[in-house]
Amino acid sequence: MNFIYCRGGDKTAPKLARDAGMLYGIRYDYTAYDDVYMLDAGLAPKWAPYKRKVKMHRPTFALVPDFETFRDAIEIALYIQDLRDLGVPLIGVAPKFSGALAQIDIAEDIIICESIPTTYSGFLIPDDELKKCRYHLLGGDIRQHLAEIKRIRAHGGEVVSIDSNKLAMKASHGQIWNGEKWESVNNSTKVNAQISARNIMKSLKLN
Repeated sequence: MNFIYCRGGDKTAPKLARDAGMLYGIRYDYTAYDDVYMLDAGLAPKWAPYKRKVKMHRPTFALVPDFETFRDAIEIALYIQDLRDLGVPLIGVAPKFSGALAQIDIAEDIIICESIPTTYSGFLIPDDELKKCRYHLLGGDIRQHLAEIKRIRAHGGEVVSIDSNKLAMKASHGQIWNGEKWESVNNSTKVNAQISARNIMKSLKLN
C-alpha cells in the first residue's frame, strides 16, 4: 500500500513525503516541486488542461472526472481511453452513486477511487456493491482510512493507495497524529508535519 502526500504549491512537501516514505502528488492546477506520482483531477476538472498536465508530469497514477450519474458512463470510458493514449499506467475512477461500480470495466490498469467523506464531498460504496478489486482512498483523515481499509478488506477488496494532506492542516493548527489520535502540542508547523507523517505511516504499518 502506498500513501501519497497530495500537496501542490508547497515546496517542502516532496521532502516531507520522501523522508516519511510517502509518495508525492498534486492537484493538476497546482505547482509541482518534484516528480509527480499522482495527478489529482479535483472536483470539476477542465479536461484539456488536465491532459496537458498529464503530458507535462507523466504521473504513474491519474484520475478521470468523477462518475456521478449513469449517463456519464460513455464519457468516463472516453476519458479512460484518453489517459491510456497518454501512457498513464494506473487510472483512477471514482464512482459517486449507488450502482456506479457495476458499470465500470475494471481492467488491469483501473483503480477504483473512494472519495472519503469530508466537508467538501464524499461517497462510500455500499457494502453490497463492493467488489474484489483494487481501491484508492481519496482524501480524508487517518482514522477514516483505517476504518475503510478494514471494511474493504472484509468484502474481499484491497486498498492499494491513499492520498491525503490532512496532516498539513492539523500541523498548522498545532496538532500531531500520535498514533492513536490528533494531539495538541507546542512545536513548529514543520516539526508537527514531520511527526505526523512518520506516525501515519506507522499506523498504516508502512514503515
